[in-house]
Amino acid sequence: MPLSLNRRLWTQWVVASALGGLVFAFVVRLVSTGAGGSVGESLGAMAAEVVIGASALGAIMLGIATGQWAVIRGRVAWAGSMWLATVAGGVLAGAAAFGVLAGLTDSVGPAIAVAAAVVLGLVAFGTTQWLGIRGRIDQAWGYSAAAMAGLVAAVVATGVSGVLMGEFAGTGLGGGIFGAAYGVVTGRTPIAVALGAESLQETP
Repeated sequence: MPLSLNRRLWTQWVVASALGGLVFAFVVRLVSTGAGGSVGESLGAMAAEVVIGASALGAIMLGIATGQWAVIRGRVAWAGSMWLATVAGGVLAGAAAFGVLAGLTDSVGPAIAVAAAVVLGLVAFGTTQWLGIRGRIDQAWGYSAAAMAGLVAAVVATGVSGVLMGEFAGTGLGGGIFGAAYGVVTGRTPIAVALGAESLQETP
């Protein structure tokens, strides 16, 4: 396939991921805070943290996944499965990470709690990705690993942007940076498979 098509699709993937993160960053704060507050009043602080984590990461991954789905939906049959796996992975990873952090910090200390939260969150996210596309592409485990690496890159990039931009990162730009970083790391496998798929539809 022409290299120009490869570059174009990869660029579309990254831009769509960034736009999805940018748009849904505004939703994240409202949804996660509201849901966490309601749950906390009835079920307690730990349940509130689980809900906040699930809704925050789930919402931003919903935006990113929707953008990515729009790029490959006409080219591969598993675009919908990847969308579902990405959103479900965000919900589960956010819930697991925030829940572990809230549950372990007082008993084992913040350092161990953070490490456990990161590991469990990444495992939940990567496993969900793999379950969503296994049997559909040969590189399912490779994409799962890329998705976990992408999530780490997105969190790091967002943290750095917060330091550099201060309050401006909270206007939605942080969500765009999160999505762009995730898209950069995860785009190679889906685009390569899409370009090699028998159902590839050439675009003018």
